[in-house]
Amino acid sequence: MKSVLIVDDSSYYRSRGAEIASRAGYKCHYAENGEQAVRMYRRIQPDFVTMDICMPIMDGLEATKEICTKFPGAKCLSAVVLAKYLCIKDKHLLMEHVVYCQKSMI
Repeated sequence: MKSVLIVDDSSYYRSRGAEIASRAGYKCHYAENGEQAVRMYRRIQPDFVTMDICMPIMDGLEATKEICTKFPGAKCLSAVVLAKYLCIKDKHLLMEHVVYCQKSMI
């Protein structure tokens, strides 16, 4: 069975992601922050990861970069929700992340 690691500090969004992934036939694993995500990825090596960006301890940008560096075949989808207040103060970091992820997915 294929698996997905759902990384989000919101239990609501983790459960919503699980509903969708489960219906598609994926086994779901969860992490609440980027640090947990890196540890969990190392342990289970899921088929792909959905990653929130703004989380405590380690944000999704840093966690995705670490996962993709340590595991070059990793497939991570980072979710960016444009809201009135974007948690990323340095928007250039977001663009660097997008470029980095595109390179790692090719």
